[in-house]
Amino acid sequence: MNSKQKFIIALLTLIALVLAGFIIFKPNNTWNQTNTTSEIEVLDDNKEETNSSTTPTSMTISPARPPIFANDAIRIQLVPGWHPQNIDKIPGAVNITKKHYILYINPNFNQASGVNGARFSEIAMGAPGVKLVVKMHPSDGCKTNDHPELHEQGFISSNGWHQFSEYTASFGDADVCRLPTDGNTHWYFSYFIKNTTEGYVTYKDKNYPEKGSIVVTLTIDV
Repeated sequence: MNSKQKFIIALLTLIALVLAGFIIFKPNNTWNQTNTTSEIEVLDDNKEETNSSTTPTSMTISPARPPIFANDAIRIQLVPGWHPQNIDKIPGAVNITKKHYILYINPNFNQASGVNGARFSEIAMGAPGVKLVVKMHPSDGCKTNDHPELHEQGFISSNGWHQFSEYTASFGDADVCRLPTDGNTHWYFSYFIKNTTEGYVTYKDKNYPEKGSIVVTLTIDV
């Protein structure tokens, strides 16, 4: 089994745990404390927060439920083994880590370009796996017209999240990416979207892109 096959097995197991009932973005700030499924809730800035005890770094642990992480923008019912950390420079955003994996969630993403669905570089720049592999921005990663398999649609969760993964290989675009010399194909980045017609992001309101969007990515810390 090559490195890509091994990773796909590990990744599908990982994402099944994280996304199966885990990422659910709600249009309002109603938090159902009796719900035992893992969730992420995006809070509505236009509505008053009903739980005055919630702080940007608060965590509530209940013996009957997985721990809940909350900041000013989201509440996340965590899958065991994953550890959240707010990102100070990006309000509302959080890194959730497990071993070498980093699940990044930004519920208030505002793109700089006017491109519908944003650009790959806009959601990927700064991710450790991308910094290791991708040499040139803006770009679409390592895929080429001759080798579209370096951009692959994979797991689809039960609540409608689509996974797209990016790979590098010796036959990739050497002008854009650092290419491995071991003959194997290597994963370095994934992103998740609800609507496959919206590019790299999930718009909060597809009729009003200016309201911002949600970015969810996965990479490896190298």
